[in-house]
Amino acid sequence: MKENDNKREKKKRQGKQFSSEYQPKKNGRTKGTKDIKDIIKIFLEQEIAFEDIKGKPKRMKVIDAMVLKQLKKAYEDGDIASYKEMVDRTYGKIKDELNVSGDITVNKVMFSKGKNGK
Repeated sequence: MKENDNKREKKKRQGKQFSSEYQPKKNGRTKGTKDIKDIIKIFLEQEIAFEDIKGKPKRMKVIDAMVLKQLKKAYEDGDIASYKEMVDRTYGKIKDELNVSGDITVNKVMFSKGKNGK
């Protein structure tokens, strides 16, 4: 009997998720929890050992190493997607804009009725 009552209660709540009568026990994230954006920023700011463009070992931020890796991939491997990404980020994306100008001539065509008036 209790099982049926639970099912009925669940069905009642289904249409009213998070209504004024039904609120979850924990409201949102706990204070101090880092957002994914903050976690990524912390990671990208970490310093690592990496070879620079000339092949010399150097300490640099992860974000800088990623950019160098992308440039290397575009240059040495001829990777078009990497090249496009670097150019778009540096100079901006090319806008697909089409400017058309000129004159338009419209000829009016008249149709006459046939023999039967149709």
